[in-house]
Amino acid sequence: MTGTIRNTINTFSCGFVFTPRDFLVDQRRQASANRILNNMVATGQIRRLCKGHFYKPQIIESGELLPDTLEVIKDLIEKNGKQIGYITGYTVFKELKLTVQPCNILHIGTSKVKKAIKRGNYQIHFIEQKNKH
Repeated sequence: MTGTIRNTINTFSCGFVFTPRDFLVDQRRQASANRILNNMVATGQIRRLCKGHFYKPQIIESGELLPDTLEVIKDLIEKNGKQIGYITGYTVFKELKLTVQPCNILHIGTSKVKKAIKRGNYQIHFIEQKNKH
């Protein structure tokens, strides 16, 4: 099983965020898959973004690049191919190049109120938006 997980990770591009559910592993062997991923984190082959979320690091001359913002929050804004939220706030201003200030606080508009979470370097806050996405 270790070889299968390693081979699958090798097919992922650098910065791609994945979870143990991305591997075709029987539910009874899910604990083993989690242990293999944790061992890969310990040896520096992959990085842990937050609990249950990992990524393959991209190393350049000046250091390690973090995953793209959309990659970090993709599971929070889309589920089963359906949009369930969207980025709002300062991050949008930065994407539109209306500001150059770095921002580690992300706001996501959703139909349900959720508790704020931390992922990697980001604090993620959820804002209730009654409008359709």
